[in-house]
Amino acid sequence: TPEDLRPYIDYGEDYPKIKDVSPEYIELTIIKENKKERGGKASQRKMVVDFEEENRRFARLGERGENVVLMQERKYLLELGKDNLARKVKQVSKKNVSAGYDILSFEPDGRKKYIEVKATSRSYKGIVSFLISSNELEKAKELENYYIYIVFNTKLKNPKIWPLKDASKLFYSSITLKPINYRAEISVGS
Repeated sequence: TPEDLRPYIDYGEDYPKIKDVSPEYIELTIIKENKKERGGKASQRKMVVDFEEENRRFARLGERGENVVLMQERKYLLELGKDNLARKVKQVSKKNVSAGYDILSFEPDGRKKYIEVKATSRSYKGIVSFLISSNELEKAKELENYYIYIVFNTKLKNPKIWPLKDASKLFYSSITLKPINYRAEISVGS
């Protein structure tokens, strides 16, 4: 429901300047036994949702998450003395929204690293929830070295980045996928 999404939405507050941000990578443990089914009946409360405004907020939060990851990936490679690779890290989503990933980065050995960024203003406690498109899911299966980076506390000066490696394997073992949208197609004639 829209109420469930409120904690993930950017309400227009200013973000710290990207140069003042100090993100860090974190490791979290996936607790398989603690899968909690959320759902049941949709809220019956009457409410008006400005979907255009919500889409703008989500886009702004996502863009910020991508900028944080872009900066941190470059920094990581520079710290390893891989300046040539750091210069090649790019934000693919700026030019190709159908690529199925947002950032093209590199492993220290030069192998390509495909990163899909999911950003939230929340911290990393409890259940982590994000949307993934069918295209992103397909690319996770197709591309070797596909990661999902979840950026927590995206609005703060010290966001946390949780890299999920081999994301496609997790969709079959540790991540619950729940369809929430369907494309409806109707053949019509005159």
